[in-house]
Amino acid sequence: GGYVVAEGEVASIRGALATETTPHRTARPTQVTIRCARAAHLAERLFAGQHIVEARLHDDGGGLRVGTRDADAFFLALGELACDPGVQLEAVAPADESVEAVYEYLIDGAGAGRVA
Repeated sequence: GGYVVAEGEVASIRGALATETTPHRTARPTQVTIRCARAAHLAERLFAGQHIVEARLHDDGGGLRVGTRDADAFFLALGELACDPGVQLEAVAPADESVEAVYEYLIDGAGAGRVA
């Protein structure tokens, strides 16, 4: 009684989820984890560029997790900010490009009572 919800590479499916809106699912911002010395400063700079829709500082203050609906523009802006000596990036990594994250997104939007 099941059905295929998605097929393909994780990155391709995740990219489609960032832009696809259906009656059962809204587009999911791409999530990115950033480690840096001045996370609040970086979040402020990123919001000024209007490339992110959400940001959450890590509990230890040493980074943040951001959501963007335009990953290309976000990464271009982040690359420019990386040249700013006040930013001091340590690491940048996708936060939701795993099989588990994509599966959660897919079953979350599948509707009540459905199995993905």
